[in-house]
Amino acid sequence: DSGTANEHIAESLVDLRNDSNDLVANNSIAAGAISTYVTNVVGTGLQLSPNIDNEYLKLSEEQAEEWQQSVEREWALFCKTCDLTRTKTFVEVTGLVFRSYLTNGDVFVNLPMIKRPGIVYETTLNLIEGHRISSKNEMLEGDLLVMGVELDEYGAPSGYQYSTESGVGKTKTWRRLKAFDDHGNPLV
Repeated sequence: DSGTANEHIAESLVDLRNDSNDLVANNSIAAGAISTYVTNVVGTGLQLSPNIDNEYLKLSEEQAEEWQQSVEREWALFCKTCDLTRTKTFVEVTGLVFRSYLTNGDVFVNLPMIKRPGIVYETTLNLIEGHRISSKNEMLEGDLLVMGVELDEYGAPSGYQYSTESGVGKTKTWRRLKAFDDHGNPLV
């Protein structure tokens, strides 16, 4: 059967995700394999190890050590408060992202800035499950819109369309995320 890779994936992606989730939920060997892989790759999380070039920055070794300890404190503070839902630490978010990647094929993380009382950092991590990334109107898909991913003329992502979670009796709605800010920094 001829067709592009995107066309073939789009036809079977829902079934692949459903089968994968069913296998992990109902097969202890599959669930154990995923859990072992997450534990071995993520473990206790990313460990920050700042090591600045104090000679280049014209800092004494004591100043460099003080700066590095300060950065480690700030990182630890961010890791406690980075989740948009305020329910997970950075390590827990990292494990959830990796688990979702292994089970569903992908997960998107955008970085909304939210001011909250008592929280020092505005940057938060918002997870969007891969199954929620979809085109609002599949009929308009083509070279510049593929399964909810908007592409620019060169094939780079320019935006993402995603559906809100719809519950019983609720209508599904779509939102759009820009892929990059005005300075070219990734937002997703």
